[in-house]
Amino acid sequence: MTEAQAIQQVIDLALSEVGYHEKASPYNLDSKTANAGSGNYTKYGKEMHSIQPYNMDYPAPYCDCFVDWLFYRCFGRDLAKQMLCGDFDDYTVNSAQLYKNAGRWVTVPKKGYQIFFRNESGICHTGIVCKVSGGTVYTVEGNSSDQVAKRSYDMGNSRIAGYGMPKYALASGVPAMPVPTSQGRVGTCTVVLGEYIQGCVDGEIKSIQRLLNGK
Repeated sequence: MTEAQAIQQVIDLALSEVGYHEKASPYNLDSKTANAGSGNYTKYGKEMHSIQPYNMDYPAPYCDCFVDWLFYRCFGRDLAKQMLCGDFDDYTVNSAQLYKNAGRWVTVPKKGYQIFFRNESGICHTGIVCKVSGGTVYTVEGNSSDQVAKRSYDMGNSRIAGYGMPKYALASGVPAMPVPTSQGRVGTCTVVLGEYIQGCVDGEIKSIQRLLNGK
């Protein structure tokens, strides 16, 4: 895929998740609306915790986890980490610092950038930029009023701390991963997989199995 296609794949997946409500308890995680609540139980948190429990907590606030999940689902674990400047991390302060350490922290947004917000204590929330037009930044954010939601902001909004630039160019030439639609189905595609042996329980294996089962 091209860099532009990589950006669009992330945005398309993010948009397909709009309307997903976090759950009151660890049930009906794959449903967008069932068991809605404010318990921070989500399919994003569960899946990311399964592949990296040491810093992807579950249940926990999931705005940054949602962005990591988008890249994981689109590009696989190893490439996604590289594109996010080194690692998954559900703590927004740490994720922003990864971009800063890599020299990829900016104050002017573009489509596909990761947006970070601040409060009086510092960086506190994040999402993905899906469009920039006429001085307005359009985003998709997890953990926004207990759901995945589309939002928009004036570019000069004082709450915006800055933007991280994912390394989309790393996906150039890589076949697209099978990305589920809002109904959970996947299209026809070619996927490059690592070498696995019988008995593997890696989170990526579980994700692939879910995709193959259409769940």
